Amino acid sequence: MSMLVNSIIIVVAGSISALLQARPRWVAWQRRITGTLLGAVTVVLARQIPERARV
Repeated sequence: MSMLVNSIIIVVAGSISALLQARPRWVAWQRRITGTLLGAVTVVLARQIPERARV
């Protein structure tokens, strides 16, 4: 089952890659959105530090 799921993910990722290569503006937006989401996750995780662990 996991092999089937991984195979589907690989095929879909390849299709998305081909789509993004044909549209460079989409790649720029994808990078911006991904960076923003990673930054948000960083802030959320940083706020979850227990009080006794803070320096």
